[in-house]
Amino acid sequence: MAARKMQLLIGALVFLGPVLLLLPFVTFSGASRGQINFYSLGDERWLGEEAARRMESETPLVRHPRVSEYLQRLGTAIASGAAPAGLTYEFRMLDTPMVNAFALPGGFVYVTSGLVVTLRDEAQLAGVLAHEIAHVVARHGTQQLSREQLVSFFTSVAEAFLVGLMYPHTLPSALTEVENLPHSRTDEIQADDLAAGYLYGAGYQPEGLATFLDLIGGPGRQSRLERFRSTHPLSADRARRLRARVSAWTLDDRWMRDSRAFREIRELVRSRANAGGAERPAGGGQP
Repeated sequence: MAARKMQLLIGALVFLGPVLLLLPFVTFSGASRGQINFYSLGDERWLGEEAARRMESETPLVRHPRVSEYLQRLGTAIASGAAPAGLTYEFRMLDTPMVNAFALPGGFVYVTSGLVVTLRDEAQLAGVLAHEIAHVVARHGTQQLSREQLVSFFTSVAEAFLVGLMYPHTLPSALTEVENLPHSRTDEIQADDLAAGYLYGAGYQPEGLATFLDLIGGPGRQSRLERFRSTHPLSADRARRLRARVSAWTLDDRWMRDSRAFREIRELVRSRANAGGAERPAGGGQP
């Protein structure tokens, strides 16, 4: 019995030490308040650059000047009202029929050509960009990395000190499930809420994100949207939550829903896809 108590005491001390060591890594302000993050903003930029380089070596970008300029202009307008101030965002379009959008740490935001041709209006595209910007602002990418590293550490400690006291063979998988699954849904909801505010501030109908969620949740789209669903866990009430959130906001025709510029870019991207991306843009530039 004395040996058992000593083992428990040692285990408690081993856990308490890391908790105190983690305090400097807790964020106390902003959208990521209360979260543990082992990475600085400089680290995030480096990680994003490296990830972007590897990804773009595997999947080409749509390198049409009009497309690039439009996407960067739209994304910058939305990001201008988002924190942290001074972060340089880069908005890029991947040349693939896969329907997807995602953000890398440090301000790299991607949409696919397959996503753009699926959208119905500019407010939906603005909603997608705002949602991904929110992931950058809330630092969800490096928070997830930090959580995984923390789970791995505590799993190792638990295996070392609690063998025989509980169920050592199921502990690692249980810890991973408890830590990862609920937070992925939480991150998506937080990104939705932040995105609604960014859209409102930029002059776009916040409901654009809700109508996009309606679109991807519609019947008959499961196969084409499989990749998007795997990176953005869907919840049946996300669109309803967004509409409830913005229902009391002052909204009228001054908040944009669509534009001629978006329709022209969408048709340009669609024509490139139909032609295999081989056509040359006006002015003799490279596609």
